[in-house]
Amino acid sequence: MRTACRLVALLLGLAIAAGAGLAAVELVAGWTGASEVLMARDLWDQTLGDLSWTTVWLVWACVAAIAAGLLLLVLVLFPRRPLALPLRSDSPGRESAIDRRGLQERLRAAAEADADVASAVARVRRKAKVRAHMALAADEGRVRDRLRSTLRSDVDQVGLQRKLGLKVDVRRAKDGRT
Repeated sequence: MRTACRLVALLLGLAIAAGAGLAAVELVAGWTGASEVLMARDLWDQTLGDLSWTTVWLVWACVAAIAAGLLLLVLVLFPRRPLALPLRSDSPGRESAIDRRGLQERLRAAAEADADVASAVARVRRKAKVRAHMALAADEGRVRDRLRSTLRSDVDQVGLQRKLGLKVDVRRAKDGRT
């Protein structure tokens, strides 16, 4: 969500900056007595004077601005997953954590270390999910049990503060490929 929030904020900020920049250029041109830069001043007066709150494009512009603001508000208030997972510590003053991506990579490497696993993908969210593709000749049940045991001990060895759930999905590779 961080990327989406940043993108919406960037686009909204660019639009506001562009409008403010154009207004500033017009104001400076008016103060210095120079000719109009974007639109004739009497045309500005006429356009703004003829404008009402029921003008279609103005209503849609207001709706778009409100929608962008609400989207930003929702994105900011929506809780995000922490990037790092806290580890247990014996010392009360010391805190340590493991990066979520680092744990994913560790679990993927541990799964791929199994001789019957051709490739693996790991995701760590609320719980760790590992999907392993195994060779055609291997027994699916044995590989799943072996991986679950290996990965559980690996997660326990990391020493997370909260117990992390683990789901292991083993699939047979199609045609010997991953």
